[in-house]
Amino acid sequence: MPGAKERLREFWIKGKRINPVKYKSALKRQTEKLLKREIRYISSFFPYDVKKFHNQNLLYLQGILLPGSPSGKDKDFSFYNRLVNLVTGLELLSIGTSFHDFKSGGSDIAERAENSGEDNGYTLDLLFGDIFYSRAVIYLLRYQDHEVFDRILEALKNLHESRLELHIKIQEVLKRKTDPASIDAEKNLLVDANRLLHVAFDIGCVISNCRNSDSNMKDYFKIAEKVLIYKTYDELLKYIDTFSEVPYSVTSHDYLDSRKREILIEVKEAVSGPDRKAFADSLHAILGSLHKE
Repeated sequence: MPGAKERLREFWIKGKRINPVKYKSALKRQTEKLLKREIRYISSFFPYDVKKFHNQNLLYLQGILLPGSPSGKDKDFSFYNRLVNLVTGLELLSIGTSFHDFKSGGSDIAERAENSGEDNGYTLDLLFGDIFYSRAVIYLLRYQDHEVFDRILEALKNLHESRLELHIKIQEVLKRKTDPASIDAEKNLLVDANRLLHVAFDIGCVISNCRNSDSNMKDYFKIAEKVLIYKTYDELLKYIDTFSEVPYSVTSHDYLDSRKREILIEVKEAVSGPDRKAFADSLHAILGSLHKE
């Protein structure tokens, strides 16, 4: 509707101050519209249940808006349109990474080796993940920032490399060749396993000028890394649970669960205090969204 579009355009450019609630609501609405269209199109290739791979809370949108709404004279209606495309691209990539997530079908553990049906499903997941990646590129390029695009590609590369290493570590633990503590012995692997979300946090900081804001943001990236680690622990726990028939999986699960609880306490302590309530509320919303994945 042309009239609605004009009213929206007027809302975004008529003042320097942006209502953060309305801004987030409008971004969410426009992103959801584009995602539904893409999911409907991709699902037409094969009757796939995409819902279980898609976090409908739009985690990457929340990540970008974590430090606050965009600020600056250049954050007009044109920027808003570019940002919608960027968020849509990131959300499509996140669906793709879910298809490429830790899968027991890629295991060589004896108890799983004979499950050929699961292997076939694993291959199909990989193919669908690639389709989502290719569709995401269309939207990411519309953001018109090649530096951001390059960082996203690098993050995706780091994500897959680290997940492969973590997959190997878990396989070794389940075969009782190493201790569960070896899984998270390297912090960078846990962070890189969700490096794409870190890009969203970083973009949010840039477009909101959080580096130039008050002291509440001085530990922003330390907190962001803890959220990434928390998310990785959660994903590894789900992966471990698919090996419930393997005796050593219980010990591994208990270890990862305790580490996940510890990192959650660290995150909550890092944002405690009345002067950080708005930031803490946004962060807790993100953590809540992770539980619903």
